[in-house]
Amino acid sequence: MSDFIFKIDHQVAELFHKIYSIGGEFANFCMKGISYIAEAGILFLLVGLGLALFKRTRKIGGTILLAVALGFVFTNIILKNAIGRARPFENVSSDFYKWWLDAGANFESGHSFPSGHTTATTAFAVAIFLTTNKKYSWPILLLPIAMASSRIYLMVHYFTDCLGGLVVGAVVTIISYLIVKFIYASKFKFFVWLREFDLFRPKDTKASNPVANTQSNNTTEKVEEFIYVPQSQETSGENPTSNAGNLDDKNNE
Repeated sequence: MSDFIFKIDHQVAELFHKIYSIGGEFANFCMKGISYIAEAGILFLLVGLGLALFKRTRKIGGTILLAVALGFVFTNIILKNAIGRARPFENVSSDFYKWWLDAGANFESGHSFPSGHTTATTAFAVAIFLTTNKKYSWPILLLPIAMASSRIYLMVHYFTDCLGGLVVGAVVTIISYLIVKFIYASKFKFFVWLREFDLFRPKDTKASNPVANTQSNNTTEKVEEFIYVPQSQETSGENPTSNAGNLDDKNNE
């Protein structure tokens, strides 16, 4: 079984190395740029945090943050240490090492399986896909494929490492999505505050001071209540304001 897996990893890596023979240093530059996007998952965490600050996008941001965090725990802390697979370039007598030198000899520490970059990118992309309009968000799913391709091209991961990262990233994101969905359906006070809190909501001074509003309304009602209308004017239908003006004219005469 291990020989079969190694054969697949070797064939895929050889296929990706052919990109170097076509693109050379330009291909190296592009692949390094793609790989750098998921460096330590910092960019994805910042995006998730920014979206979580706003009530309107909090569900998206919360799912991203939780998915990337769970992906890091399962990949970098649990699976990498439990499996302990060496990096492709560590065997200096293998084709992987030669291809690694051609790809720029990018050194990566730690174990190989699964790919942490691929896990984080998958978590980020699937979280956006699940929490937004799938009709328009599906292209984001191409990002994990591009990330996995860059890691294989740079020879810092085997194909099966990246495949494992895709699976782990998708699973932890589905779990995160269900947790966030539970939070939004829960009536627990902390969860209600968590999803309803809006840091950037403009304050309405009138709405925030109901006592002042009640007093102003009562004052208006009292002013309207104590307007005196003589009985003769009520029957004749005359305007009390105009009559008051006539009386003032007579007094002046």
